[in-house]
Amino acid sequence: MKRRITVKLLCALLALVFVLPGGYSAFAYDSQGTSAFEAETAPQAAGTGRYSFYVTYHQTEARTVLSMINSLRTSGSAWYWNSDNRTKTQCGVLGALAYDYELEKAAMQRAAEIIAVFDHSRPNGDEKPFVLYSFTSAGENIAYGYTTAQSVQDGWAEEGEDYDGQGHRRIMLDDSFTAVGVACAEYNGRKYWVQEFRSPRSNAAATAANDLSTLVSVDILDKYIAEKSALTAAKTVYNLAAGDSAALPSVTQTIKMAVSPNNTIQTVRTCTFTSSDASVAKVQGGRIVAVGEGRATLTGKGTGSESVRITVNVTQSGNPPVVTPEDAGVEIKNYTARRTEKKGTLLYLTAEVKNAPANSHIEWDVNYADGSRKKIETAPGGKAEIQVSSDLTVTAVLADSSSVIAVSKTETVETEKGFFAVLTYIIRLIFGITPKVTQ
Repeated sequence: MKRRITVKLLCALLALVFVLPGGYSAFAYDSQGTSAFEAETAPQAAGTGRYSFYVTYHQTEARTVLSMINSLRTSGSAWYWNSDNRTKTQCGVLGALAYDYELEKAAMQRAAEIIAVFDHSRPNGDEKPFVLYSFTSAGENIAYGYTTAQSVQDGWAEEGEDYDGQGHRRIMLDDSFTAVGVACAEYNGRKYWVQEFRSPRSNAAATAANDLSTLVSVDILDKYIAEKSALTAAKTVYNLAAGDSAALPSVTQTIKMAVSPNNTIQTVRTCTFTSSDASVAKVQGGRIVAVGEGRATLTGKGTGSESVRITVNVTQSGNPPVVTPEDAGVEIKNYTARRTEKKGTLLYLTAEVKNAPANSHIEWDVNYADGSRKKIETAPGGKAEIQVSSDLTVTAVLADSSSVIAVSKTETVETEKGFFAVLTYIIRLIFGITPKVTQ
């Protein structure tokens, strides 16, 4: 298979054309095209994994390339070098291309794919990117590193190149094409661009431009991956009461590409989870369901031998969570107190947390002897500030958005009483000594 590559400003561009028999072509392809996205949903080939990762599309900007292409095609002055690099082909006034929203969908898929493997061959090993849609004739331009639609179009226009360097330009000026779809996907701060050309145009309805962070899936041959990290679950310990449920955690894996401009991709992996004891906890509808008291291990398996494990502790409804040394444990410590001007004594509370999961927080429950109550939230290691007006008890709970993870022991804070306390307070007030709070 022939391929044209031009490197500019540390940015690579590739051009590729396929045409069915009966028309001019730089490359020959003598089988029928497939229906749109037929290949995307086909079973994975042996030695291939399906990897999902987030990209940010810039389709509002990508669609502006259409007018740039048509300005070139309809100008009447468009040309390209012949192979002798001495004579030119004058294109005249070419027909304007229609925007094809089915082609755009294919271009968006290809933009995600070239993040993993920058080539016209797809990461799943298919040498023909055009299996993503049906066609009579088709072409593809790809690029990365250009920061704007105008700059990438200028790169593809190849005004200053010779014949060998104008492969992308000839595709844009090919009069056999009637439609185009364009995509731009950003990953790790770098933009990837794709133009998909074909004839005939589809009748796909117009869609709103996608300018959002989007989870995409790409099938990648193992040979393109140099290294994989272990699977990592966002949360590995759940403490639930019987009858409760919680969403399964996201599972991620970093893959280091053998050939990729980005080198590494942070993927979100799909795992199938099984329970070591379904009478304690089971997986149902993408959620962990607490069934009965005890402990169960959920094992999530990705492709091959990869796996990740989650511990689920289940208590009877209404009972406090079971906290073991292996779990995130909370220990209240480091009480301090000081006098503040005209406000009495403030008590500062901190909790030292072991193995706190991401996005967890401390919930302080303060109960005064006079019956009043106060609740404060802090980050693990953060400091809670409360007014000491009477004896009080304090409990710290480590929690996240879905459940309580661990509960500390309750601490009682006693205020000093009687004549000695008053005398001590006066002395401290005179000499500016920080008062002590008895624990």
